[in-house]
Amino acid sequence: MAGTQFVGNTAKNDGGGAWQYGLAQLSGTHFDNNRCGALDCSGGGLYAKTTLNLTGTQFLGNAAGIYGDGLHVECAAQVYVVRALRAITASQTAALVGN
Repeated sequence: MAGTQFVGNTAKNDGGGAWQYGLAQLSGTHFDNNRCGALDCSGGGLYAKTTLNLTGTQFLGNAAGIYGDGLHVECAAQVYVVRALRAITASQTAALVGN
């Protein structure tokens, strides 16, 4: 997926902007002002469950209830970041949760 914008989305549970399961490649993608609504939700911008390749992707102003305002990475996931552009802003967090 290239040049896609996820802006102003809300999910009741995990993954306010998007929920990823299966190999995904994101290039020049923006996750702006997305949120998940539950108190225990994760991944306000993006919830990653499996292998994820990010190139030039931005996470700005996203919010989650517990883990990963911008990006939440599940335990079995692998994330590769190339040319991060302000990947996580100061007002956001990223989370890696696993066993």
